[in-house]
Amino acid sequence: MVFSIVRCVLTAILLVVEGISDIKKREILLAGPIIAAALSVILLVSDPNRNIPGALLGLAEGFVIIVFSFITNEAIGLGDGVILCATGLLLGWKDNLFLFFWACLLCAVFSFIALIFQKADKKTKIPFVPFMAPALLITVLLRGG
Repeated sequence: MVFSIVRCVLTAILLVVEGISDIKKREILLAGPIIAAALSVILLVSDPNRNIPGALLGLAEGFVIIVFSFITNEAIGLGDGVILCATGLLLGWKDNLFLFFWACLLCAVFSFIALIFQKADKKTKIPFVPFMAPALLITVLLRGG
């Protein structure tokens, strides 16, 4: 239980810091995901209930987004994939997948509203990471804590 809380707090800190960077600078600071990944490995080794396969699958989800970033010439941000690699190690594959789903849904709703009010058009690039922190909250609340 303690390890789960620590992983969620680390993930929240990572997402808030990187979300602010994504809004202000349109870039991801690589130090954050690297530190989060290193701490995740320490937590995995320390946790008696560790789920190493789940963490590695979560990491793989981030790599899939990185591959799509290269395929789409970064229409999907490379930094988004890097963040998902770190969150995948911290949260495991299931929670990381839910995190990604809810972030996509929140981003889509925001984009739709921005289009309706003509604050954006179909070519407007919207930072994705800021939607991941509220998506984490939704994910944690829906899984029951």
